[in-house]
Amino acid sequence: MGYAGWGPGQLDAELRESAWLIMQIELDLIFEVPPANMWETAIRRLGAEPGSLQMSPGVH
Repeated sequence: MGYAGWGPGQLDAELRESAWLIMQIELDLIFEVPPANMWETAIRRLGAEPGSLQMSPGVH
């Protein structure tokens, strides 16, 4: 088991550090894209190639 949560001010700090990829709401992404494809579709709409993103911690 694990735990995920935010401490006071953590989310605001992460947003200031650009630790999150954010975009405008696109209803088709929520209601029409199959759940298994949502992440890749959203990343591509941001103009990124999913395979080029690093998913592990550390310096890349």
